[in-house]
Amino acid sequence: MKNEKFSQLVDQLSAAQRIDSAKTKATIEQVLTTSGVHIKQRHHRVIWTFVSLVAAICVLTLSGMTITPVNHVMAQAPIIGNFFAKFDDDLGTIVETNGKSQKLNVTRTSSGMKVVLNSAYVQGKEVAITGTVDGLDKPKDDWFDFYLGRNGVKFSQDSMDMTKIANGRYRFYLNGQIKGAVPKNTINFPIVFTSFKGNFGRWAFNLHLTPSKVSSRKLNGKLTVANGDVKLKLLGIDEYAGGTGLLKIQQTKKFAKDEFTIFNVNVNVNNSKQNYLLANYDPIIISGSGKQQVVGYRVKKMPKNIKKIKIEPSLDKIETSQRTTLSSLPLTIRAKRTSEVFKFKKASLKSGKLTLRYYLTGTGSTDHQLISHNGNALAAINIMAKTYHDNGNDSVFGNDYLDQGNHRLINTKTHEFESTYDLSQKSGLKKLKLSQLQLQIDYEGLHAVPKMKQQIIQVK
Repeated sequence: MKNEKFSQLVDQLSAAQRIDSAKTKATIEQVLTTSGVHIKQRHHRVIWTFVSLVAAICVLTLSGMTITPVNHVMAQAPIIGNFFAKFDDDLGTIVETNGKSQKLNVTRTSSGMKVVLNSAYVQGKEVAITGTVDGLDKPKDDWFDFYLGRNGVKFSQDSMDMTKIANGRYRFYLNGQIKGAVPKNTINFPIVFTSFKGNFGRWAFNLHLTPSKVSSRKLNGKLTVANGDVKLKLLGIDEYAGGTGLLKIQQTKKFAKDEFTIFNVNVNVNNSKQNYLLANYDPIIISGSGKQQVVGYRVKKMPKNIKKIKIEPSLDKIETSQRTTLSSLPLTIRAKRTSEVFKFKKASLKSGKLTLRYYLTGTGSTDHQLISHNGNALAAINIMAKTYHDNGNDSVFGNDYLDQGNHRLINTKTHEFESTYDLSQKSGLKKLKLSQLQLQIDYEGLHAVPKMKQQIIQVK
C-alpha cells in the first residue's frame, strides 16, 4: 500500500536540502571542524546531501534561526518501517513507499551475533540492502565487511553505513551497482558478511532478488553549453516499477578530462515546477569514455508528453599545470582556460627559507576561503628542482619536490598572499639557488566551479 503522505514529505525534503556542491561542502567542513563535530561517513563515501542538511540545521539553530520547511518535514516523517529513509536513500525511500521493495526477513547467527536482512530493492542496476545486527557489544571500528560468493552477479559497492539503535543493536545499509547485464528473472546475490564493527563471524545469505520491471521511451533533444565545450543529446528514459527512472544523455566534451554534471532536472507540469533529479546519487556511465559518454541520471518518475527539460549544468574545466623558474620572477601567470591570475613579486631565498609574495585573483573564492585550513587551497603552489622528473604519484615523495608550505593573507584589498617553504626538509632542494629551482601551479582544487545558468532542452 502506498504511503502518499510520506511520498509528499520526501519531495519536500528533497527540495529543502538542495545544495551547491563545492562551496557548500567546503563551508560545512570548516564549520563542523571548528565546532569539534566529526563528519559521519558511509564506508568509502561521504553522504554530503544528508551532512549538508544536518549541518545547516545545527549552524542555523545555534545562531537562533530555524528552517520551518525542513523542521516541519522532519517532524512529520514516519520512521518505523521506512528502512531506506533512515540512511538518506531518496531512491530507496520512493521504492519502499510505493510498495515495491523486496521483503527479506532472513536471519543468521554467528559468534553470538544475530543478523537479520530486512529489505532490498533493485532499480535497474542499482541494488540496496538493509538489516540489523544484535549482540554487538564491543564495537572496534565503524564499518562492516562482506563479499559476494560464487555464481552471483558482479557487484560494485558504492556506499555502506551503520547506525546504533540500542545497546548492542545496530542497523546497517549497503548499496551499489550490478556490473554487466541485469538478469531478467532472478538476480543471484549470495552475500556473506564477515565482520561488523571489528567483530568477526560468518553470516551467509543466498539471496534471490527480483529485478525491477522496466519500460523505455525515447526522447529527442539537443543542447550545447559552455560555449561549445559540451554538447548534450537526449536519448530517453528507462522507467522502473518502483517509481524511479534513469534519464539517459549522450555527453560530448571538447576536453576529455573536464568534469561535467547536471544538478537539476526541472519539468513544468500544469504550471508547477519540480526537480526530478535524485541529487544524492552520482551519474552512471553507461558506455563510452574520454570525450564522449552515455550517462544515466537517476530521476523520480517523470511525466508523459515532456515538451522541454530545464537543467542546471556544471562544468569543472581542468587546467593544465604550469611551471616557471624562480629566477624569472617577478612574473604574471594567467591560467589558459580558467580565470586565475597569479602576479608574483621577486622571490627571496635566505638560509634555506624560500618566500613567495603574489597577488591572486579570479578563483571565484574569497581570500579567507583560500587561506582557511592553513592555506589548503594555496597548496596548489609546489616547489621543485629544475631537474625534477615527473614520475606520477611516486615522484611527489622524492627529495627534490616540496608541496608543503605556510600560507598567509597579507592584504585583503589587493588580494596579496605570502607562501614560505623550508627547503631544508628536502635533501635535493636545500643547497639549490633560485636559478636551480622552479615552481609549479596545480589549478585543480584552486578555483571554485562557476555556477552556470539554467538552460532548456527542447524535447521533440
